[in-house]
Amino acid sequence: MKTEVNSFLSSDGKHRLPTVTWLPETGVKPKAILQIVYGMAEYAQRYEPVAEYFTSQGFIVATHDHLGHGGAVRSDKEYGYFGPKGAEHLIADTYARTQQLQDHYPNTPIYLLGHSMGSIIAALYMAQHWYAVHGLILMGSVYLPPILPPLMPLIRLKARITGRQPDRLLNAAAFGPYSRRFDHHDFFSWLSSDADSVARYEADPKLGFTFTTNGFLTLFTLLTDQEKMQWYRQLPKDFPILVTSGQLDAVGDFGKEPKTIAENLTHDGFVNVLEKQWPDLRHELFFEKDKPAVEAYLANWMLANLGNHPL
Repeated sequence: MKTEVNSFLSSDGKHRLPTVTWLPETGVKPKAILQIVYGMAEYAQRYEPVAEYFTSQGFIVATHDHLGHGGAVRSDKEYGYFGPKGAEHLIADTYARTQQLQDHYPNTPIYLLGHSMGSIIAALYMAQHWYAVHGLILMGSVYLPPILPPLMPLIRLKARITGRQPDRLLNAAAFGPYSRRFDHHDFFSWLSSDADSVARYEADPKLGFTFTTNGFLTLFTLLTDQEKMQWYRQLPKDFPILVTSGQLDAVGDFGKEPKTIAENLTHDGFVNVLEKQWPDLRHELFFEKDKPAVEAYLANWMLANLGNHPL
């Protein structure tokens, strides 16, 4: 596997966003590109172990750091801060990364994989730029609590006052309940059933940081927009879509949210929608005990759909 690192200017006009592209060995013609849009409080280089498998199967794997994440931050105070138009920038930056990949690897199909917060970004991306990618994978979809939309005016007000400050109150309210079904002594036990994976997550200062109030407002804006927009209405009915999660994923209300997404798509006439839930697995499928099975399943799905929906 070869690794290429670069960067591009965010749509905010201020920050450069690091990119990582992992390539198959020299001489191997890439079958497709897997563009990963990662979740909240992660960073691009974390996905190197994931890339090792997919590049061995002939895929290019590519990702980038969001605003407020990884190498995009210029000081610790920028972690979890997106700016006034954060939701717009996250979507625009993801599309800019797609365009970069199209320029570097023309005529190579791109699959867009969004995990957790990234699944929301990917869905809203599809409403505007579906034509740029060959298929969509929504992993670890996020459930919208009914209480959230009525609270949005208060969160907007709070963001105007304390927007740049880490918001421990919203952090506890948003994520505290997730661990109730698991180990109460471990705040991040909902992430994975693999205790070693959770321990590595907790030990990495670039993971699991607390979002600012602006960060939470951006996240909640994306989530409520996804619910309102019916993002899939512009897509061709044969567009390949895979919705996958762990059955014990608290973020998706233990399988209910991915099932609802798949049912809504099917009800709307989509004929190439597949839902796959993984028994006993939690939120981060790429960092679970059954990671090899998850990776193989995704690779097979992408290969099976290379003949569908030609661009």
